[in-house]
Amino acid sequence: GGPSVLVRRSIFVKPEHLHFIRKSHGLTQGRLASILGVSEKTVSRWETGFTPIPHAIALLVEIIDRVPAVRRHLELEA
Repeated sequence: GGPSVLVRRSIFVKPEHLHFIRKSHGLTQGRLASILGVSEKTVSRWETGFTPIPHAIALLVEIIDRVPAVRRHLELEA
């Protein structure tokens, strides 16, 4: 299914998965932080596992990763 499937199940993004998604879309920690409305330090803490990744952020990251229209809107792909 589409994005509605994401909402119905629990989303858990491991720190290394967040790092992989960010890098796979050519994002710096600063750019991802800007997209998510948090500080670059917060993204760093999530990626190192120092701070747990909130469910809402995990959901947003999964949507960015899986929905091409969202990436286009964020200018993450041509």
